[in-house]
Amino acid sequence: MTKTAAIIIAAGLGGRFLPASKSINKCMMPVMGKPVLQYVIEDAARTDIDKIVVVTSAGDTQTPQHFQQSEALKDELNSIGKGKLYAERVAPMADYSDRLAFVEQDRTLGYGTARGVQAGLAEIDDSYDTIFILNGDGFIAQQPEISGEAEAALQLFNESEWDGMLIGKQVDLDVRDRYGVFLESEDNPGQATQIIEKPDRNMSPHSLLINIGWYILPRKGIEAYLEKTPVNESDNEYYLVEAINLMLKDMQFGLHTTQGEFLDCGTPDNWLAANNFIADNF
Repeated sequence: MTKTAAIIIAAGLGGRFLPASKSINKCMMPVMGKPVLQYVIEDAARTDIDKIVVVTSAGDTQTPQHFQQSEALKDELNSIGKGKLYAERVAPMADYSDRLAFVEQDRTLGYGTARGVQAGLAEIDDSYDTIFILNGDGFIAQQPEISGEAEAALQLFNESEWDGMLIGKQVDLDVRDRYGVFLESEDNPGQATQIIEKPDRNMSPHSLLINIGWYILPRKGIEAYLEKTPVNESDNEYYLVEAINLMLKDMQFGLHTTQGEFLDCGTPDNWLAANNFIADNF
């Protein structure tokens, strides 16, 4: 059994959500009253992971504050006869708050998910040999409860002999080009070979397993691969996907397909669709 820590990337600038994201982290946009990031954290917290590092943008104090208990709010709600709201909606966060750590991404070192993971790793000691990375702007909903996919994926990984695991969702071809996709080995079914970003609709092989930003990676060597990650010349950012593609050349990663509904909340229209989905199904 490996010892696993989680890193949740919640450091994006949220340009598509401006002007709202001027004052609120886009990952904190609510889906039926609960921030997107909280859904992700609660999914990770259902596992036996005892350290969850959330990487936020520099100067973001609202995100860590949200996950703290508030005696002032509790007292105020109790004083007007609405204490049940606190007990049901705020108090449960105490069950996992002691496992949370928050770190700000240093923008002077460059932008992008690769730099976010580096910031998270700085908060995790060497006793953790596996790192579960999750994006903070989307979550997986499945019946009968909303969360639970992280637990299933981690169990599957621990029972395997893979060096790492990439978690994806099967989609229809007509939406595939909005995402990155995982390619699978023709010689060794279930093994990942490459991540292709936003492939052309006519790309072959016709993988329909999209990248949702969930990865279980071996701690050993991650820092070295991140350091090798080239900057993307189109936007001057460093992407974790590029580091993983380098790792796939040297290691064997398995693929896991989630059966839940992946709710991408990274754009206003997808965020609205996620609200509607949760309202209609839970």
